[in-house]
Amino acid sequence: MDVRAVLASYSISAAPQDIRSRRDTANVISCCDKIARMPELVARITVFIGSPGDVGPERLVVQQVVQDLNDAFAGFGNFAIESRTWERHAWPGFGTDAQDVINREVGEYDIFVGLFWNRLGTPTARAPSGTAEEFTQAYKLWEAIGLLR
Repeated sequence: MDVRAVLASYSISAAPQDIRSRRDTANVISCCDKIARMPELVARITVFIGSPGDVGPERLVVQQVVQDLNDAFAGFGNFAIESRTWERHAWPGFGTDAQDVINREVGEYDIFVGLFWNRLGTPTARAPSGTAEEFTQAYKLWEAIGLLR
């Protein structure tokens, strides 16, 4: 049933005491029109930022760029960009080592941004550093299917 028909049926007379209910009905109809125009699907693009600890300010710049892109373009294209970092998206857990937990908990992402300066990072059992391991995983996935996801 049409929302307008249901709401209009509640507005039954033009007497002065009913003006408020008719105005409220009009507001609800206006609100329903706005909701009906909202996009149904929004694509989420996830950017994982991998880096050793010596590039903190640069990581903040990448996060700000992601936010700026969201603010400038996301509403027009029905997409949202989310930045992920191990500090915000991984939590204590059980694994072979800390990097194993981070790899699992950061989850899938669409874009990998690797930042390096003077350090490669802390070695893991599988790679020269956690960041190198993150890059290797992203690169292997891209080689296998052409996408990170």
